[in-house]
Amino acid sequence: MDDSRPGRRLKPLSSKLGPEMAAWVTRLREFYTGLDMTYVELAEMLGGDPSTLSRYFNGQRLPEIGFSERLYRAVETKTHAPVQDQVKDSVRALLASPALLPL
Repeated sequence: MDDSRPGRRLKPLSSKLGPEMAAWVTRLREFYTGLDMTYVELAEMLGGDPSTLSRYFNGQRLPEIGFSERLYRAVETKTHAPVQDQVKDSVRALLASPALLPL
């Protein structure tokens, strides 16, 4: 993976993130780093905006409903392998954490 391309390098996670958000962002980053794509490339594939993706990957914003499924499709398209159900279940569990739900 070439981390020197613009839009590729991830910032260190903020120490101000709560443990639930840090766990979610860490899992999200695992998907991203496996793709070897820039935010722009991934945003084009997902039909989104690179700056919004950056906020997701830095824990500044939670993704909208449906983002995970689009991300799984991107991973499957890029890797030619399915995202396992147990991985999807773990992502769902992280997103369902009461600490991440809006009040």
